[in-house]
Amino acid sequence: MTYTSHILDQVKNMGFHQATATSISLGVDNLLTIPSKGWVVQDAKQQSLILEKNHHHGNVT
Repeated sequence: MTYTSHILDQVKNMGFHQATATSISLGVDNLLTIPSKGWVVQDAKQQSLILEKNHHHGNVT
């Protein structure tokens, strides 16, 4: 657990270092939300339910 935490801290620090070196910054205001996002998410949930149902019945190939 300690070793894993150490590795993850190193990865995080490397990410911050690289982002700083390349002058990259990303904020919530930079992310765009498409107007149809709700519809896309709902459609994905429906498709997931259909696939789970088919898988449960052994119909997924």
